[in-house]
Amino acid sequence: MRKGLAKDRAVVTRRCLGALTVGAVSLLGGFGKAMASGPAGSMVLAPANATPFDAEQRRSLARDALVYFPRQSGPVLGRPVNFLPVPQWLQGTEPAVARRDFSLDIVSGLPVYLVAAVDDAGRLDASQVSVSVNGVTVAKPGSLDGNVIGGVSAPSAGGQVRDHAVLDMVFAPPAPGHYVVEVRTQFPAGTDDPSTTTRIRKALATSGATSTTVTYDLNVIPPDAFAPLFLRDAEGTYWAVSGGARRAIPDESTLRILSTPAHVTLPASPDFLSLLPVGERIPPLSEGALIRGTGTALNYRITAGERVWISESDVDGTTVRIVDVETVQSIPLALRDHLLVRTSSAPDVYHVDGMALRKVPDWKWVTDHRLRPADIHTVAEWLVPLLAQGAPEWRLPASTWQDRTFFSRTLGRTMPCRVSLPRGYSAGSSARYPVIYLLHGLSGRYDEWNGYGIDEVASGLEHDGKLGGVILVAPQGGLGYWMDQDGAGATPWATYVARDLVQHIDDTYRTVATPTGRAIGGLSMGGHGAVQIALNFPDVFTIAGAHSPSIRSRESSPAFFGTGGAFERRDPISLAKSVDVTKQQFWIDAGQDDSWRSGAEALRDALLERGRSVEFHVFDGGHDGWYWGDHLWEYLPFYASAFARNGVTRPR
Repeated sequence: MRKGLAKDRAVVTRRCLGALTVGAVSLLGGFGKAMASGPAGSMVLAPANATPFDAEQRRSLARDALVYFPRQSGPVLGRPVNFLPVPQWLQGTEPAVARRDFSLDIVSGLPVYLVAAVDDAGRLDASQVSVSVNGVTVAKPGSLDGNVIGGVSAPSAGGQVRDHAVLDMVFAPPAPGHYVVEVRTQFPAGTDDPSTTTRIRKALATSGATSTTVTYDLNVIPPDAFAPLFLRDAEGTYWAVSGGARRAIPDESTLRILSTPAHVTLPASPDFLSLLPVGERIPPLSEGALIRGTGTALNYRITAGERVWISESDVDGTTVRIVDVETVQSIPLALRDHLLVRTSSAPDVYHVDGMALRKVPDWKWVTDHRLRPADIHTVAEWLVPLLAQGAPEWRLPASTWQDRTFFSRTLGRTMPCRVSLPRGYSAGSSARYPVIYLLHGLSGRYDEWNGYGIDEVASGLEHDGKLGGVILVAPQGGLGYWMDQDGAGATPWATYVARDLVQHIDDTYRTVATPTGRAIGGLSMGGHGAVQIALNFPDVFTIAGAHSPSIRSRESSPAFFGTGGAFERRDPISLAKSVDVTKQQFWIDAGQDDSWRSGAEALRDALLERGRSVEFHVFDGGHDGWYWGDHLWEYLPFYASAFARNGVTRPR
């Protein structure tokens, strides 16, 4: 099998796109056509309170950057911006250094969101910060006072939840190209008050530095469709963002087709719209129309908001309207078996099999299966993760996965998740399936498990009859150990998973909606979270897996663990000794060279003392992605066996 990727990798790729939403409603789109915004080679800073990115929206984005999507960058499922990475010294999780460089690809057509400075004492001097793009100053010291927002509740150094002051900024969607953004912050001598600024200044003093320079080397990818950002001006005109420009949408019918399956338009103030030059007006689109992209040979009929491929013989003399390729590729493609699909910017070619995309190995495979390379359909890059995806054609088919978002009442936010449905799951069946919820680690996000090869391993195990018939769900968490944190303003991660996410999955899919039909597992921080959630919510989960769990002691735990009884309600070992539940089943594994292994052993002992069913394993390896990827084969079958012991049989 292929090994997993290193857990702490910082990779931003075009594969991380999906339905981006504002609130609970999806915005669909992709890339926009190249057209410069502002001077050539520049990025234009939006006014501090330009709608749709006024202070309230920026406060929400700041909390996203510090709480819900920390250590992430680029496009994030469910948000209408590209996030630039936040140096972790701004949150007190690493010592400050004089210089930090980031390099990443970002999506053309989305605004760029940057957190430049943070202070957990609620005071921030914007006059110490300057910003340049490609060597040209765009924000001089003293010009950013209006960009400071307060009241951003987030964990600080040591895990104490506090209201932060944040200096952030939004750049208008840049045209495709290469940009170097540099943020320089001075830290002159000052008072030694307990604040982020003081801690950074003291850390820099050890090397004699008095400033930090953070550089973002950005490659803005050329567009192949409209961006996932639809705007509405005061006159009621709708605009699609196209690279660094905007194109007018002629009518409601066209808007619905371009933003299928759901849409929302954001009100945009004149000062924000003025940052986007006006491009060519989008041609009107209507249900039933026949269209073909400029310079292409494939015809489509617009049906139910999708483009349906029709053969030349089916045109039957009807006039086919020639439309620019960008507009055509902004309309989702209706899938049917044996279509060939690709994106305009990646080499991968997919074959549609059972309404799921499966990569093909080469063109010989295509011709051997009597498929025509001339009939290959191009879709926007953003669309691929939204479509059901199965194992590559050189592997046996099994489960398919898709990215989704849902609104969490507990968090008050739309959150992303990845859902994998087993082979045989179809709308025409009444079979119900048990669910395994998989929690990521401290540096990960909801798609981390796929980086370790879980889709391929699950396919192999399902084919061998060792896993089949389960739904896999991977939600997004932050750095908060998946617990209902202690203190005012803290984040209730456990309730979000056990109540909101589980309810959404039960309402959306055919699940075995009982505790015996649900399992929760996690790696590293997620292993800690999985056991803690299972013990705190025994009415939801009866099966839990902890893979390399990072069990914190009282002395090493962040402040949001609480103290005394509050700590014990969040600590898996304390919970194992106190919660009176004997019907639950647990799996614990750790690497032979894992520095956290003693905590895993202590958790095992605590569970066994209370008569719980525990499988414990020590495998070769350490605390990293290689270990988690290599041992998926061993621990995934545990969940299927545990379901069987609960009387939940494999659907037929």
